[in-house]
Amino acid sequence: MPDLSIHYCSGEPVRAGDHITLSGDRGRVLFVLGTRDAVAEFDGGLDWFVDEFGRGFMLDTDGMGHVFQEESYEDLELVSREDTT
Repeated sequence: MPDLSIHYCSGEPVRAGDHITLSGDRGRVLFVLGTRDAVAEFDGGLDWFVDEFGRGFMLDTDGMGHVFQEESYEDLELVSREDTT
């Protein structure tokens, strides 16, 4: 099975719930397709994205709204992980 995980340029894997900046715009990762990881409040549509793209992730940013990316680029930075405890 191929590795479909996506990583930040720093090497850490992209995970649902991560707090990020994208070109300086603050946001949060809503879902990651390769791992089928999604925040609890994300409602539906994940199967469509898997069928359509296979891999990638959705961001919810303050200035740009929802942004879907198939790859991680240097303008995407991890700020913090969501506390899952």
